[in-house]
Amino acid sequence: MSLKKIDTNPLTMKNFNCLHLAACGNHVRILNYLKSYMDMHAVDNQKYSPLHFACESGSADAVTYLMLEQNLNPFALATTGFSAFDLCKTNKIRSQMLDIHHKKQGYSIAERLVFSVNMHVFLFVVMYALI
Repeated sequence: MSLKKIDTNPLTMKNFNCLHLAACGNHVRILNYLKSYMDMHAVDNQKYSPLHFACESGSADAVTYLMLEQNLNPFALATTGFSAFDLCKTNKIRSQMLDIHHKKQGYSIAERLVFSVNMHVFLFVVMYALI
C-alpha cells in the first residue's frame, strides 16, 4: 500500500497528523517511513511538533530519532510557552535530549557533563581528578 493513496492531512481540529501520533506511540519505524511523504517539522495548532508529542508521552526512542535523524529542536517553544524539553516525563529522556543537543553543538565530554542533569557524575569526575 502506498502512502500516496493515504490522506496525510491533519486528523483533527487541533491540526495534528499521523506523524504526531507515531511519535506519541514511540513508533520509530513508522516515523522513518513517513519522512519521505511528510514534513517532519509539522506542527499542530499550538505549535507542538512530533518531538513535543514524543516527550510528553515518554517515547524515548522517538525522541532520539526525531532529534538525531530529523534534527528537530528540543527547545522550540509552542504557543503554550513550553518546549519539548519542558514536556519530558522523565529525567532519563531529559538527560538523553541534553546529551544529543550538546553533541550536535560540538561540546566536549567535560562540557557535556557540566550541562548534564546528572551533576553528581560531574562532581565525581572532578573529585577523582583532584586525588
